Order: sequence, then structure tokens, then C-alpha cells
Amino acid sequence: MKISKETAQALADDDEVNAFKIIENKLVGHSRWSLVLSLILEKDDKYYTVEYSTGSTELQDEIPFEYDEDEIELAEVTPQQILTTIYVPVDE
Repeated sequence: MKISKETAQALADDDEVNAFKIIENKLVGHSRWSLVLSLILEKDDKYYTVEYSTGSTELQDEIPFEYDEDEIELAEVTPQQILTTIYVPVDE
């Protein structure tokens, strides 16, 4: 599915537009000057994802999807539950 760059930028700013519901917008990586985020969206009972980068500080002038084409491709994904084991301190 493709959406406009303006719609993608609004979604990255946590504005729910065009019937998209934001499920998750989380940090997945970084470079020297940018943060890489993963955006998970829901629309019409389908889920989509796209990654984007933004400036890592107020001095880095990079907005989401700034260097992308006018249309942004969303990849369809499906939610799956995964069991995870964590280790916590024992109270003594």
C-alpha cells in the first residue's frame, strides 16, 4: 500500500490520519546524526509497517521521510505473539 509523504509525516508525528490507527512507533536503530524508527499502523483490520529516520537532536535538521519519494510504500505485516523469558532479581 502506498500513502502520500504528507500522510506518512503526520503519522510519524503521532497524528492518526486517513483512518490509520498508530499501533507502535518505536526506536529500532541509530546513526551518528539520525534515529531510525519503526511505525506500525492498522487500517481496515490490516497492519502495515514502515521505517523512517529523523534528526537525533534539535540541531539535526531532518524530518521524517524528508529524503523519500512523494509516495511512501507500507509493507503489510501480521501480528504474532511471542513468548519471552526475562530474568529479574530475587528479593532476599
